[in-house]
Amino acid sequence: MKIALENLKLEDVEWREFKISDVFDIYTGALINQNEIQQGKFPRITATDLNNGIAFFTDDLKHKNFRTLENFISISFLGSVFYHKSKVSLDMKIHGIKIKNKELNYNIALFLIPLIKKFAFKYSYGYQLSTSVLKGQKLLLPIDSKGDPHWQFMEDYMRAIEKEHLEKITAYYNAKLNESNRRSGGFDLDKYKKFIQNQKQLENVEWKEFKINEIFNVYTGGDLILSKIKKGNIPIISHSVLNNGISSWSSQIKDRKIFNYKTTISLADRGNFFAFTQMQNFYIGTRVKALEIKYNVDFDVLKFICVCINKQSERFSYGRNCCANIEFLNIILPIDSKGNPNWQFMEDYIKDIEYKKIKDIVAYYQRKS
Repeated sequence: MKIALENLKLEDVEWREFKISDVFDIYTGALINQNEIQQGKFPRITATDLNNGIAFFTDDLKHKNFRTLENFISISFLGSVFYHKSKVSLDMKIHGIKIKNKELNYNIALFLIPLIKKFAFKYSYGYQLSTSVLKGQKLLLPIDSKGDPHWQFMEDYMRAIEKEHLEKITAYYNAKLNESNRRSGGFDLDKYKKFIQNQKQLENVEWKEFKINEIFNVYTGGDLILSKIKKGNIPIISHSVLNNGISSWSSQIKDRKIFNYKTTISLADRGNFFAFTQMQNFYIGTRVKALEIKYNVDFDVLKFICVCINKQSERFSYGRNCCANIEFLNIILPIDSKGNPNWQFMEDYIKDIEYKKIKDIVAYYQRKS
């Protein structure tokens, strides 16, 4: 039976401290030399905050130190905490905990992880979380009428939160699907099937080289001292390839051009050569480029062109950037029968991808609901 979140309040349950060793069985990984490890299908959990703790994938080794575990919570000696449903192998100083006499599940794990992080965050290379220290750590947990951890409450609470989020996510993507339908004039699926059949693959379309300055007006960002910028809701684009290039958020800056995201691509070119479309108007930072398209095209065209520009990224690095000559960089675009950029093909191609992806997402979340 599904219970509504409003009927599951954290303040309505009693809480009590438990030692980790009283509630969980504890396991610890072991060291294996890199030259003994072969690439395979088992995730290897190491002391990283990224990618759910997975550093690489290894074969199933016949080695006394190849220790595997499934359906557990990993805690690294540096304080990273993750849930793993499938079988993984544990590197040295990676701890695994499983509830004593009870099967752990995804929702209980989600409830426990933030509580574990409350003590795990303080550990580092100079102050490591050993097995003996982990055993004595304490968790404050909801309890039932017998004073035991109230696992059912934890599970129901996280299920209710997930249900609430799923409803919001499904509504969001349904709205995106409706928007996609509207933007394409009702999104005639038969029309797009015919379109794909006709064009079939990108390699069956004729392509031609164009210089950047044939397609865009090019602007270069000037110095911005971030410490002197008043915080706001306008993104500032830097040279990072992370977070869509956004390094900071600003209020309106006097005498600086703000770029319309629907007509402009941001381009980092100082080591990291990468183009992005943005989802709101933006500023550009030092030596970042803004490529403002000269034509009246749909936003989806910019997405297509970004991919074409990023095909050039392997040519550039910190020792060889193209800031001074970006205007003359060649990009290859699909063309129409007159030899002009085939804007309609680019738009239709991206819309088709977006439509199918959103349909898949909506179907996935509807199944989860």
